[in-house]
Amino acid sequence: MLPRMWMGKSYQYGLQRRMQLISNNVANAMTPGYKSKHIDMESCFPPDFERLLKAYETPGDRHYKWEQKTVFPEYMATQRIAQIWRKFTPGTIEITNKPLDLAIENGKGMFQFRMADGENAYGRAGNLKIDAEGYMVDPNGHPLEPAVRIPAMSRDLVINEQGEVFVKIGEDTHPRQIGQVVLTYFPHAEELNEVGQNLYKKTPLAGEPSFMNPGQENVGVIRQGALEFSNVDLIDSMFDMLLCQRSFEVSVGTLDEIEALIKFAGEFK
Repeated sequence: MLPRMWMGKSYQYGLQRRMQLISNNVANAMTPGYKSKHIDMESCFPPDFERLLKAYETPGDRHYKWEQKTVFPEYMATQRIAQIWRKFTPGTIEITNKPLDLAIENGKGMFQFRMADGENAYGRAGNLKIDAEGYMVDPNGHPLEPAVRIPAMSRDLVINEQGEVFVKIGEDTHPRQIGQVVLTYFPHAEELNEVGQNLYKKTPLAGEPSFMNPGQENVGVIRQGALEFSNVDLIDSMFDMLLCQRSFEVSVGTLDEIEALIKFAGEFK
C-alpha cells in the first residue's frame, strides 16, 4: 500500500506544478510580450528499470545482487518533470495609438535593455515611456540599448518600420533623426534565462546574439502605436486547467477505488 501512495504523490506533484504554470499563463494573458510557459512530464519506469539492472546484475550473470544498497531518487515515483520551457511564438498585436508603444512584427527580434548591474537583458514588450532625463525606458526604468534620448521641447515623435526615431524640436518644420532602435536576434531564444520583469538574459545554449536594425533578415519591423500582447491561448489554457483538475481529483481517490478500477479494466479486456 505504501508504494502506491508514493506513486500517487509523485503524480499529484506533477499535476500541481502543471496547474501553477497554467494559472500563471492565464494571469498574464494580457501582459505585453509575455511568452507562455509549459511543462513536460516523463515516466520514471524505463530509466529506473535500466539503472536497476545495471546496478544489480553481474556481467554474464542473470542473478541479482540484492545485498547492494543503491538508492534511486525516483524510487516509488510514477513520473517526474522532464523540462519546463517557454513558447516563443509571436503574440497578438493590438493597436493602442500611443507613440511610445512599439510592437515587433513579422520577426523574432527582441528589444535590448540595460539593467542596473550593467548587463543587458532582452524582451518583446515594447510598452516604453520617457524617464526624467528624456531616455526611452521600459516600465521598470531600464533604458533602451543603445540609448535613445528625446530632447526637451520635442514633438511629433515618429518611429518608422526601420526603427529610426524622428522628432520636431522647437520651431522645426521638418523632423530630424535623433536615434535608432536596434533589435537583437538569438538563434535559440527558448534557451534564454528568465530574470523576471518579463526580461531574459543570454545563455550559451541560446547562441550568439545578432544586433540588427529592424527590417533586416528575420528580426522583424517596428510598428509604432501598437503592442504585442501574450501568446497565451485562453481556450486551450482553460481546457488544460479543467483536465488537470479532473486528473487530480481522480488521483486522490481511495486505494480501494483504484484497485476496483484496475480490476474492472482487466475484466473488460
